[in-house]
Amino acid sequence: MTFDSRYPDKLGMGMLNVTKQINARKRGFTMLAPLWTDNDGRSGDVFYHIYDTTQPGSNTSDKARVKKADVIAHGGVSVTDVTWVMVITWSHMTPRMYYDTSIDRTNTFQLIIAYDPSRYQTYVMHIYLDMGWNIEYIDRRSMIGYVSLKSKEQKAEILAASLKTTGLRLDTRLGNTGVNGRYIFNVAPGRQEHNYAQKCRNWHANEMTRMSLVRYYLLSTLGCPCDLRLARRDGRWTFDWKQYFETNFKRRCIYERATSGQSTQECCYSPSGSLITTEDGRGGQMFFYHPHSSTLHHKYDVLPKHWCCYLTDNCELFYEVRPMDRCNGYTPLHKGWLYGDPHIRTLDGFEYTFNGLGEYTLIETTHREFTLQGRTAKVHDVKGQETDATVFSAFAARDRDSDTVHVEMTSSRRGLAIVVDNVNFTDWFTSAIATDSQDHVCVSVTKTNSTQIEVTFLSGFSLTIGVTAEQLDVTVGAPNTFKGFTKGLMGVFNDDPTDDLLPPGENAVPLSNRSSEKTIFKEFGERWRIKKIDSLFYYAPGESYATFARTTFTPRFLEDVLANMTPSQRQMAQRTCGNNKECIFDFAVTGK
Repeated sequence: MTFDSRYPDKLGMGMLNVTKQINARKRGFTMLAPLWTDNDGRSGDVFYHIYDTTQPGSNTSDKARVKKADVIAHGGVSVTDVTWVMVITWSHMTPRMYYDTSIDRTNTFQLIIAYDPSRYQTYVMHIYLDMGWNIEYIDRRSMIGYVSLKSKEQKAEILAASLKTTGLRLDTRLGNTGVNGRYIFNVAPGRQEHNYAQKCRNWHANEMTRMSLVRYYLLSTLGCPCDLRLARRDGRWTFDWKQYFETNFKRRCIYERATSGQSTQECCYSPSGSLITTEDGRGGQMFFYHPHSSTLHHKYDVLPKHWCCYLTDNCELFYEVRPMDRCNGYTPLHKGWLYGDPHIRTLDGFEYTFNGLGEYTLIETTHREFTLQGRTAKVHDVKGQETDATVFSAFAARDRDSDTVHVEMTSSRRGLAIVVDNVNFTDWFTSAIATDSQDHVCVSVTKTNSTQIEVTFLSGFSLTIGVTAEQLDVTVGAPNTFKGFTKGLMGVFNDDPTDDLLPPGENAVPLSNRSSEKTIFKEFGERWRIKKIDSLFYYAPGESYATFARTTFTPRFLEDVLANMTPSQRQMAQRTCGNNKECIFDFAVTGK
């Protein structure tokens, strides 16, 4: 310990007698006695130091000592509620002896007073470091303990003279802590209720010391969608249904599924769908710990909001260190679709049909921060026979550092099979309820219903994959940060649909977006067929890359299908599809 003050009266309690101590309660005050006896004020020293973590000038050393006292006071379990500690040390004290002044044995001991304002409790610790006196050195009875006015109790032990040479060797005696020379007493047991305002202030003071971290983490969190409609369409967010059912506000709150750090942003909306921006406890907040870190999140994000906003009027303290977002800088995802007998809508909105058979690159960013691949299979007609048209049957995707997610149709073509990093999660998907989520390395997988999942990656890309009519459909969400950095069958993401048909290759030139299906197939689509070394797909026993590498396949093209349709077939197709060419093609090839 270090001390900043020397106590001028080195005699301290030693000049008071036992009778006064015993009658302390009658006199109206609490008495503390680490060692009640006579000492010689001509030798030794008495020091004291106060550590107060509620003061702005408190340093790391002070807080470490208060933390240590807190752990001791609460039986080894820190609850971070002790905020004020006073340490008094009697160093090398000699006994007061009227007949002998040559005694060279000394006592060194400490009294530690720790105050817990959240429970209105005061703990006293006696620490006997080096006790050299014998009982025969003193003229009166000695005592340790305390007399408390508030609790109307007295815990004092008279050190009997019959103990002779061991009576004052408290450093060798087993204390009530189970350790030699260590005693602890709760001299002010406090109240049953908690002081929530003090809890809020203590938490706030602690969080202010790491505001630089809070600001740093905020840089990596997304801005809140400006209304609930946008939030529902953005796969980067997930709904926190507990907030809806467990509060009186009936608000709808969301938070980021996956983040680049431990923190995330919460956004809350009123029943009308507007973003709540009032700092009264109803609005969202920055989560220092993601809800998936349930224990830390509850301790440092959830409980403090209750202390500061719901149980007291200290919301301004809470939002100072857990700021909310007010739709600052929010940008929605750009969407692309793959559906039907593969019809593709690129991230820039260009639509075309590609009926390749095999495994293809759909999206690949410049530095492979994100990759999405798709596998196609032949379509079955109404009689169950294979046709020359194809549909998507599987997707595989990953971020640079994430687990790989593989989703495919089941053998019945009516369900989904899920594999994450070569581990099968199909049973989880089948048994999970809607909105159940699985968190993996840098990717989150959420079941939205019995035939659909959402996959969200740390990069911000999101996939909504579903099975309908014996085919897989996917909606791709791409963040603005990847504009100008994508290629593949989903096109070049740059708000210019005219260059989306860009084949691979350093000096490649995009095809005209008026190219025929045959040209798109041969000069664009087939060139995005993946190589074995690049495959992200999971292959079941008996399967391999070669199983799906059908390089000799030639599909039926729309222009050929339309030319070969009979008038009655065309009439029936138009009755079902109107003038939608993609629908007419699907109807003509599959009969459904």
